[in-house]
Amino acid sequence: MLAIEWAEHGILVNAIAPGRVDTPSRAGSYRDPKFIEAMLNRVPLHRFGTSEEVAAVVCYLVSSRAAYITGQTLFLDGGLTAY
Repeated sequence: MLAIEWAEHGILVNAIAPGRVDTPSRAGSYRDPKFIEAMLNRVPLHRFGTSEEVAAVVCYLVSSRAAYITGQTLFLDGGLTAY
Protein backbone atom coordinates (compact mmCIF):
# COMPACT_ATOMS: atom_id res chain seq x y z
CA MET A 1 0.00 0.00 0.00
CA LEU A 2 2.83 2.41 0.81
CA ALA A 3 4.37 1.80 -2.61
CA ILE A 4 1.11 2.89 -4.24
CA GLU A 5 0.64 5.90 -1.98
CA TRP A 6 4.20 7.21 -2.37
CA ALA A 7 4.74 6.41 -6.06
CA GLU A 8 3.36 9.78 -7.20
CA HIS A 9 6.08 11.43 -5.13
CA GLY A 10 8.83 9.35 -6.75
CA ILE A 11 9.43 7.40 -3.56
CA LEU A 12 10.10 3.69 -3.92
CA VAL A 13 9.04 1.32 -1.16
CA ASN A 14 10.65 -2.10 -1.05
CA ALA A 15 11.67 -4.61 1.60
CA ILE A 16 14.45 -7.13 2.00
CA ALA A 17 13.67 -10.37 3.79
CA PRO A 18 16.91 -12.22 4.47
CA GLY A 19 16.95 -15.79 5.60
CA ARG A 20 19.61 -17.00 7.97
CA VAL A 21 22.72 -14.90 7.45
CA ASP A 22 26.10 -16.07 8.70
CA THR A 23 27.15 -13.26 11.04
CA PRO A 24 29.12 -13.14 14.31
CA SER A 25 25.88 -12.58 16.25
CA ARG A 26 24.66 -15.99 15.05
CA ALA A 27 27.84 -17.83 16.07
CA GLY A 28 26.17 -19.32 19.13
CA SER A 29 23.54 -21.13 17.10
CA TYR A 30 26.18 -22.57 14.79
CA ARG A 31 27.81 -24.67 17.52
CA ASP A 32 25.51 -27.64 17.02
CA PRO A 33 26.45 -29.50 13.81
CA LYS A 34 23.08 -31.29 13.71
CA PHE A 35 21.26 -27.95 13.85
CA ILE A 36 23.40 -26.58 11.01
CA GLU A 37 22.85 -29.69 8.90
CA ALA A 38 19.08 -29.56 9.47
CA MET A 39 18.96 -25.88 8.52
CA LEU A 40 21.11 -26.30 5.41
CA ASN A 41 19.09 -29.28 4.23
CA ARG A 42 16.02 -27.01 4.04
CA VAL A 43 17.80 -24.38 1.91
CA PRO A 44 18.06 -25.30 -1.80
CA LEU A 45 21.46 -23.57 -2.13
CA HIS A 46 22.67 -25.53 0.94
CA ARG A 47 24.43 -22.57 2.54
CA PHE A 48 23.66 -19.52 4.65
CA GLY A 49 23.72 -16.04 3.19
CA THR A 50 26.41 -13.49 3.94
CA SER A 51 26.14 -9.93 5.13
CA GLU A 52 27.94 -8.91 1.92
CA GLU A 53 25.14 -10.45 -0.14
CA VAL A 54 22.52 -8.55 1.82
CA ALA A 55 24.52 -5.35 1.42
CA ALA A 56 24.74 -5.93 -2.34
CA VAL A 57 20.95 -6.10 -2.59
CA VAL A 58 20.61 -2.91 -0.55
CA CYS A 59 23.08 -1.19 -2.87
CA TYR A 60 21.13 -2.40 -5.88
CA LEU A 61 17.79 -1.20 -4.54
CA VAL A 62 19.10 2.29 -3.82
CA SER A 63 20.79 2.54 -7.22
CA SER A 64 19.30 3.98 -10.38
CA ARG A 65 19.22 0.46 -11.83
CA ALA A 66 16.28 -0.34 -9.54
CA ALA A 67 14.34 2.83 -10.37
CA TYR A 68 11.36 0.85 -11.66
CA ILE A 69 11.08 -1.50 -8.68
CA THR A 70 8.57 -0.64 -6.00
CA GLY A 71 6.19 -2.55 -3.76
CA GLN A 72 8.41 -5.62 -3.69
CA THR A 73 9.88 -7.84 -1.04
CA LEU A 74 13.14 -9.48 -2.07
CA PHE A 75 13.67 -12.74 -0.27
CA LEU A 76 17.36 -13.56 0.26
CA ASP A 77 16.95 -17.04 1.58
CA GLY A 78 18.80 -19.35 -0.79
CA GLY A 79 15.52 -20.49 -2.31
CA LEU A 80 13.86 -21.55 0.96
CA THR A 81 10.58 -19.78 0.18
CA ALA A 82 10.53 -21.15 -3.37
CA TYR A 83 9.02 -24.40 -2.10
